[in-house]
Amino acid sequence: EALRADLRAVLARDALAAREAEGAVLADYRAALRSARDRAQDAGDFAETSRLEAELRRFDREAALPAEPFPLGDGPDSAAFAERLARERASLLLERAKHVDAHVAELERRIHDLTRAGDLAAAAAFDADRAALLRDPDYLAARSANDSPPAP
Repeated sequence: EALRADLRAVLARDALAAREAEGAVLADYRAALRSARDRAQDAGDFAETSRLEAELRRFDREAALPAEPFPLGDGPDSAAFAERLARERASLLLERAKHVDAHVAELERRIHDLTRAGDLAAAAAFDADRAALLRDPDYLAARSANDSPPAP
């Protein structure tokens, strides 16, 4: 049970890091959007100010980057933020996979020890936990994105 609690704590930290990284990218996009809107307004460009204001309202409502690249005046377009977000997510998925790999290795050690001791019921429970971790969608995504073989 301590092993499961350790894993839950690690995965909770991973999830928090993912939310914080995504929040930082979205906050930077919002700031860039506001800055572009303010520049357009200062230049007296009604059409550009209105376009940027509409995107700002959409973003505040949905809290998500637009599906299609959205130009931000003379600054980077939304695609640059989407690329940054994708890089952050990939990095965090890789970290999660490393944590899962370490946990799987510990589970396998325990399965081995329990099997040798003849406690097959406990070994089976740890094996079920190991199998569930190896089916985790985030783990599989990280493994496929990095072309790394899954833990045995």
